[in-house]
Amino acid sequence: MTTDSQRPLADSAWLKGALDRPDLVVLDVRTPPSGGFIPGSIHSDYAKAGWRATVDGVPGLLPETAVLEGLIGGLGIGNGDHVVLVASGLSAADMGNATRVYWTFKTLGHDRVSVLDGGFAAWSDAGHPVVTAA
Repeated sequence: MTTDSQRPLADSAWLKGALDRPDLVVLDVRTPPSGGFIPGSIHSDYAKAGWRATVDGVPGLLPETAVLEGLIGGLGIGNGDHVVLVASGLSAADMGNATRVYWTFKTLGHDRVSVLDGGFAAWSDAGHPVVTAA
């Protein structure tokens, strides 16, 4: 059986009900973020924060494990946290950014990770609360 924290997609209604869970981290990876944030979320700009590396002139590669551990740990994310990734939800490309971060977590052995189905657009379209800062 797949638990909620192992599902690759989380819908906005589920996320709204889970926001008070101490093991939940809502990680907004929008570049740039606009329209506000999901309450309690943290922001890490996908294009600027170091989710991708250039190695021997080849861009877009997975950074070294130590670099990723520093990035993720610096965001306050622990091994036991369920991370829900938030993209804009406005195009396949921006949803691709969230899925790339999803697979980065999976590569590191972090299985409790999901992508918000429809991204921030689905959250705000559902009328869920929005705050001005992450």
